[in-house]
Amino acid sequence: MNPPVLESGPATTSAAPAGANAAGANAAGTNATGTNAAGANAAGNNAAEAKSTLSNTTYPTLEAALTAANVTTLAAAVQAAGLPANATGNVTILAPTNKAFTQRLQKDLQMTPQQLLQNKTLLVEVLSYHIIPGVVRSSQLTDRQTVPTALAGAKPLVVRFDRTNADGSRRRVPQIEFKGATDKAEVRTADLPVGNVAVVHVVNDVLLPAGVGKSGKTTSG
Repeated sequence: MNPPVLESGPATTSAAPAGANAAGANAAGTNATGTNAAGANAAGNNAAEAKSTLSNTTYPTLEAALTAANVTTLAAAVQAAGLPANATGNVTILAPTNKAFTQRLQKDLQMTPQQLLQNKTLLVEVLSYHIIPGVVRSSQLTDRQTVPTALAGAKPLVVRFDRTNADGSRRRVPQIEFKGATDKAEVRTADLPVGNVAVVHVVNDVLLPAGVGKSGKTTSG
């Protein structure tokens, strides 16, 4: 796009009063601030609406829910592990984001998501650590509650409510976290219903069982 053409007028030696200039600058600043704030509010509202839409839609299959939430790495992992992606069993799924899979696997296991998909033994172990028997909606969770996983022999996950913002102020709604053996995952989108007997919580990290990654367990398949 060509820049706008500015028409030239006769030169003038008169200047606007300093007060007027200051007022204009203040007004411009106020308008810019208001515009920025409005943009930020709009972005926040859009994100909230997207989360609300996800949680208010009942998905016929687990695969449909994971696809809608854009957690495609987990969807591929479910398929690679041979788990029934169309199952609507009586379970709760903690679904790490794609970014979470990439970062956690690289940091603790020095592997890519694609490499994890090829290691079925490790894959099933990690996936099982993200499955909670029974339907547990966010409204049913309490601070310091323990919840079992489908991984045999693993200690339960611990639910924590983080009530403090980064600036030290108190949250109106607590941030729900699941603490595992070596790390924790925050719930980013809660309560995606799958059929009538399953629910998905999208989380921001991958929970690794004890003995995996940081504890030096081998990752060879």
